[in-house]
Amino acid sequence: MSTSKKLTAENLEDLKSAGNQYVVITMGYRKLLLPFAEGVQVLTAMKQAETISAGEIKPFESDDLSFTLFSREEYVNAKMKKLLGVKET
Repeated sequence: MSTSKKLTAENLEDLKSAGNQYVVITMGYRKLLLPFAEGVQVLTAMKQAETISAGEIKPFESDDLSFTLFSREEYVNAKMKKLLGVKET
């Protein structure tokens, strides 16, 4: 897996040219694995996100959001390990 990046306009433009891969989006302690095109759509939409707390709406702070690429090979290997019941050591 490549190095994690913060959500910025520049990083998002770089991501759009990355090709046939998957995107891992990290939000807090959760990691979402999405096909490439859908991952780019989610990251693009997050630029418009807002938060609401106690009735107050504020712009979304993207400090807790980062992304990285996950290759097709890594994806297939991880799925095969899961299907075969191979445990990580």
